[in-house]
Amino acid sequence: MKAQEAIHINKHKVPLWAVIVLFLVALGGGVAGGYALSYQQAQQSVLKTGVPKALAPVISAYETVTNNYYKQVSTTKLTDGAIKGMLSSLDDPYSVYLQNNDKTNLDDTISASFGGIGATIQQDHNSLSIASILPGTPAKKAGMKVGDVLLKVNGKDVSKETVTQAV
Repeated sequence: MKAQEAIHINKHKVPLWAVIVLFLVALGGGVAGGYALSYQQAQQSVLKTGVPKALAPVISAYETVTNNYYKQVSTTKLTDGAIKGMLSSLDDPYSVYLQNNDKTNLDDTISASFGGIGATIQQDHNSLSIASILPGTPAKKAGMKVGDVLLKVNGKDVSKETVTQAV
């Protein structure tokens, strides 16, 4: 070989699109692998805690959102949303999820009872009113009517009380 001869190195250029595709495939694999690992950990967690195996995807989704969402997540809102979604999937208008305030109001309405005056009491918005009156009872004899608003019971102001408190 002569000193003046140039050494020829074969340089292969990789097209830019190939680098981008390789990067996207690696990124997708990382995301899929992370999700699979999260799902597997959720299943193991479910098995250890005795939670039904069918809930593993729900737990996995919950953990993925709480750990990876770009901003702070209200776990109460997530849980309430999951429960509402489950009940909504039943396509039954009578199956609903009631949160604490709604449940308390429903309990107060349901607990409306026949009292010593012979009337049922209900809560309408922010007041108590007569829902029904039984014939021959003190309420009927006193001239009470359905829809009358109760302001006092035995001289005590009940205008801001629930049915349970007033009865």
